[in-house]
Amino acid sequence: MAQIVFLEVDTVTTGDLDVKQYDEFHQAILLNSTDTDKLFDQYSNVEVLLINKTEINSSVLEDLPNLKLIQILATGYDNVDLEACRERGIEVCNIEGYSTYSVAQHVFSLILTLTNKVNYHWQMARDGIWSNEPKFTFYTPGIPELHHKTLGIVGMGSIGSAVARIGKAFGMRIITHTRSPEKISDGDIRFVELDELARTADFVSLHLPLTQDTAQLVNAEFLSKMKEEAILINTARGGLIDEQALHDVLIVKGIRGAGLDVLTEEPPPVDHPLLSLPNCITTSHMAWATLDARQRLMKKAAENVSIFQREGTVPHSLA
Repeated sequence: MAQIVFLEVDTVTTGDLDVKQYDEFHQAILLNSTDTDKLFDQYSNVEVLLINKTEINSSVLEDLPNLKLIQILATGYDNVDLEACRERGIEVCNIEGYSTYSVAQHVFSLILTLTNKVNYHWQMARDGIWSNEPKFTFYTPGIPELHHKTLGIVGMGSIGSAVARIGKAFGMRIITHTRSPEKISDGDIRFVELDELARTADFVSLHLPLTQDTAQLVNAEFLSKMKEEAILINTARGGLIDEQALHDVLIVKGIRGAGLDVLTEEPPPVDHPLLSLPNCITTSHMAWATLDARQRLMKKAAENVSIFQREGTVPHSLA
């Protein structure tokens, strides 16, 4: 019977990662997303559980009486009931920082997709539209420069800070609303209240956890304050946005567009209203998933499990 179970292995590798580093844990069982039920059927004596997005609540913990450590293969931990874990003496460990550069890179992939429309112009070249033009150039109107535009970052943690650095490289003005403005060390980044950020930013990028306080932070009121040419980016958690309100605003072009890597329900239903909008780019919760980021993720998780096996605890436990 296994003491270590790694659930949802297929969410962190499609076969492009070497998982041999987990061979050192001789009792480890690696399961894919479709095999999650085996945890309760065959491995309920698990002591160390590695998960990605599996929900761990009080009811689940009742069926895992020997559990001592939950290693989350992510930075976010809203899928784990920390209080229930504390009551049972179960340590919980997430992994911070592994995807900072990957997510920041994707933020600007979404911004540039919505502004420069590279895929559209590529398709026009492939379809012969450009070839049939009487002049040397073909382009859509209204493509903005990022230079001197205002980038509003909500949440100035490691990812928000990385986004700010890239924005500055484009020559953008950076404003932020963050719960710890005293930690802003860059004099070029200006703290503003959320209302001012909504009204003045040309691009709004969300980088904060999903909590009771932040749920649907971007609601109809927030969206109504945004500029008509503004673009909303969300690579954090889908629940930060009132999706119906966003849909309604995009339909009437109350804002220029939105770039979303996350939705409230994942995967979304095929008829999700945001998926069909031409001014809403939606990607499949993959901003974190560059090869480099996933390599760091797997390595750090293995290191944490080794520390726990050796010392009976992990640094910086959440519970």
